[in-house]
Amino acid sequence: MGTGLTTMQQKIPASPTTLPIKQGLAKVAAANTQINAGETKSGLAMTKLTAGNTAIATKLLSGSQKLSKIHANSHNAYYLANPVKTTLTDESKVPNNGTGMAPFAISLGIFVGGIGLGTMFDGYKPFKNPKNFFTWWASKASIIATVGVIQSVLLYGTLNRFLGLKTQSNPRLFLLILLGAWTFLSIIFALEILLGAVGTWLVTIFLVLQISSSTGLYPIQLTSNMASNLRTCLDTLTF
Repeated sequence: MGTGLTTMQQKIPASPTTLPIKQGLAKVAAANTQINAGETKSGLAMTKLTAGNTAIATKLLSGSQKLSKIHANSHNAYYLANPVKTTLTDESKVPNNGTGMAPFAISLGIFVGGIGLGTMFDGYKPFKNPKNFFTWWASKASIIATVGVIQSVLLYGTLNRFLGLKTQSNPRLFLLILLGAWTFLSIIFALEILLGAVGTWLVTIFLVLQISSSTGLYPIQLTSNMASNLRTCLDTLTF
């Protein structure tokens, strides 16, 4: 059809009267060319579609033949419905979330208590002129150590009597709380005595870094790389 339109356009004499006819025939010929190209693409698409339908039919037939060979009993149905078997390993089995967070909460509590004491009590200036450095140290250390004991007794009593925390060894728990309280108090007062206000600021930063790098709030796998690296150095609240 496209060739006939072109031939007809060529045979029409050129004149102002026949010019619109020749232009119309040219447009019709161009449109016919596009239609032929579209038909060619449609034919290729239909060929691919037919091939795809044939492949699907072949696979479905093959699958149905294989399924017919499977014995439809409860044993096979169970493994088809549960293809993967999971194994749960609990490294620290605890009855509830509160028990699991107890080590972190205990460490955080005695550390915050130590910061409170460091804010209210002056661990450097003596009440009166000391006779020597030992009496000066003893006058301050005795008060700080006594507060640590009181803090540990109150915390242990609350955990054991009121919250019902069960441990493998209650005496060891108390000794660990007491050792932690004295350790935190020593760190806090050492920084405050040596560095003054800057020491108090460093103690707060130290606590924030401890909270972010320990696994008390979030699993270490969900924290940043910086917090994960700090965990190996600042493991006071890590359990």
